[in-house]
Amino acid sequence: MKNNFFKALEFILVLLSLIILSGCKKEKEYVRIYYLDRDENVVYESKVEKGAKLSENPYVSKEEGTYYLWDFEAAKLEYNLDEINDIVWIYGDLQYVDVEYKLYYNDELVHEERLKYNLDYTFYPELPENGVKKDERREWNKDDKYTYKCDIYLTYEIVEPTYEITFMDGDQTVLDKIEYQRKDVINLPTYEKEGYEFIGWFLSDLSYTPYTKVENMKGNLYFYARFNEIELHDTITLPEAKYNFTGVKKTETSVAGVYTIQPVFPSGVATGVTNYDWTSSDEAVATVSQWSSITAKGAGYTVVTATLKTDKTLTINALFKVNVDGIFLSSQEEANTFNVYTVKFVGKNDELIKECKIKENGTLSYPTPPSYDGYVFVGWDKDNYNITENTTIKAQYVSSSEKKNEFVGKSFSIIGDSISTYQDIIPAGFSCFYPYPTADVSNYNRTWWMMTINRLGGTLFLNNSYSGSCVAHDSTSSTYLKSRLNYCNVQGQFADVCLIFMGANDAASSVVSEAKFKERYKIMLDNLVEMAPDMELVLMTLPISKLYNSERQAAFNKIISDYALEYNFKLVDINAVNITNDLVDSAHPKTSGMKILADAIVEILTKNE
Repeated sequence: MKNNFFKALEFILVLLSLIILSGCKKEKEYVRIYYLDRDENVVYESKVEKGAKLSENPYVSKEEGTYYLWDFEAAKLEYNLDEINDIVWIYGDLQYVDVEYKLYYNDELVHEERLKYNLDYTFYPELPENGVKKDERREWNKDDKYTYKCDIYLTYEIVEPTYEITFMDGDQTVLDKIEYQRKDVINLPTYEKEGYEFIGWFLSDLSYTPYTKVENMKGNLYFYARFNEIELHDTITLPEAKYNFTGVKKTETSVAGVYTIQPVFPSGVATGVTNYDWTSSDEAVATVSQWSSITAKGAGYTVVTATLKTDKTLTINALFKVNVDGIFLSSQEEANTFNVYTVKFVGKNDELIKECKIKENGTLSYPTPPSYDGYVFVGWDKDNYNITENTTIKAQYVSSSEKKNEFVGKSFSIIGDSISTYQDIIPAGFSCFYPYPTADVSNYNRTWWMMTINRLGGTLFLNNSYSGSCVAHDSTSSTYLKSRLNYCNVQGQFADVCLIFMGANDAASSVVSEAKFKERYKIMLDNLVEMAPDMELVLMTLPISKLYNSERQAAFNKIISDYALEYNFKLVDINAVNITNDLVDSAHPKTSGMKILADAIVEILTKNE
C-alpha cells in the first residue's frame, strides 16, 4: 500500500511541475513590417517573429497589370533586416507589367513592340493602298505574372475606291461626269463650243499641260476646257468723247532701249497727265497708270480713257491695239475686223503633227514633237505667238551625236521669283513683275522659262513664281515653306520636272546670311522630295547681275552646287552668264536677257557628254 501511495504522490508532483513549468513558458513576440508608397500610404503590412530575418519578396501585386517593387536596398541602410527587433518601414514604387505586342495584318507579322500594360497600343502601320479594315481581335497570354503577351490580328480587304471626273467650261459643268478607278485608263472626250476651236482639257486655268486620258491617277478630278476663239463674239465700241487721242509716244527711260508708252493728247486740252483719271476697258489687254503709262498685258484691243478730275464731262479716249510688237492707235473698224489663220505644225519630214486655227495676233501652244531614231529635237523654226498669216511651223532636229534631249513630252513646273513671273500665268494673289511698262517681255513665251520649255519640247504644268520672294527670308512667300511649295500641287498631280531658279533676292538681302540660306535651301529640297518624290528637280545657280555683288553670287552658287551634288540633282550652272547689259532695271531681264538665260539653260540640259 505504501509503495502505491508514493507512486501516486510522485505522479502528482511531476504533474504539478509540468503545470508550473507550462505556466511559466514565455509567449513569442512579433514585429510589424509596413510597406508604403512614396506618398506615405500603407499598401501592405506583415509581421515577423522578433529577432528573425526578413524574407525579401520584392514584388507585391496591386491589381491586374500593376505591382509594387520594394526598395529593400534603401531599407537595409536604416534597419538590420537579418535580425528584426522593431517596426520596419519599407517604401516601394508602382510598376506596370510589360506587354509584348505583336501586330498581324491578314496573319502576316508586321510589327513588334513592348509597352506597359496601362498604355494603349496605338501604332498601326499603314494599310496597303485602298486597304479597308474588316476586323480586329486580341489574344492575351498572362501566364507570366509580370510580362504579358498580346497578339493583335487585323484583317483587311482591298477595296478600290471610285472617283469622279468633272468637265468644266469656266464655272460650268459641261459634260456628264465619268466614274473611274485608279486601275482604269479613261480617254477624255472632245468638246465642241460654237465659234471656238477646242484645244484640250487642263487641270487648272494656269496649267498648259493638256490631258487626253486619265491613267494611274486618283481622286475626284476637274478638267477645264480651253479654246481658241475663231469667230467674233464681242464687238468693240468706242464711246463718244469730246476728244480723242491722236497716237502713242515712246519715251526712252534712263535705261537705253527701254521706253514708256503714252497716248498723245489732242490739241486744245490740258496735257498734265495727273489732271486726269485713267482707265482701260480691258485690263487683260492693257492697263494704264495714273501717269498715263500703258502696259501691254495680252494681244487684243482696249479703249483707254482719260477723265478730267475737275470736269467729269470732259473725256478723251481712243482704241489701242496691243500685240508683241507694241501698242498702236487703232480704230473701231480694225478692232472688229476678225481675221483667223490656220497654223500647221509639221515634223522633220513635213508630216502633219497638228493643225489649228487662231485669231490674228493670237498665241498657240506647241504640240509634242515626234521622235526619230538618230535625231534629237532642238526647237521650232517659228514663234507660236503674234500669228498674222497662215503659217507652217516645223520641228527642228540635229543628230543625236551632237545633242541629247530627255525632256520631250515632259511637263515642267517653275519655282522662282520676279524674274520668272508673268501675270495670269502664276497663282492668283502672287506678286508679279512681268509684263512691265518699260519691258519688252510682252508675251509669256518671251520669258526664259517658256523659251526653255518650248525648245526642250515640253509643256508648262505650273509656274510657282512670286515677285520679291526668297528661299530663306522670314516671310510667307519664302520657298522653304511647304505652304509656298504646295502650289506645285495641282489636284494631287505634280510636274515631271521642276526648274528651281531661286536665290537672287536672298543674295541681295542684308538679312539673309549664307548660313541661313544654306539651312533653308536644304529644307526646301527636303520638303519637295517629300511632297513629290517622283518629280525631277533641276537646280539653277545665279547669273552675273547688278542685283547682288560677285562675292555673294559665288557664295550662294556654291551652296546650290553642293546641294545638287549631295542630292544627285541636275545642275544648271549659269554662274558665268552675264545679263547686266540686258536688264530693264537692276534685276529684271529684257527679252534679250531672257534669251541669254534660255540659251545657256538649254545648252547645259542638252549637252551630249
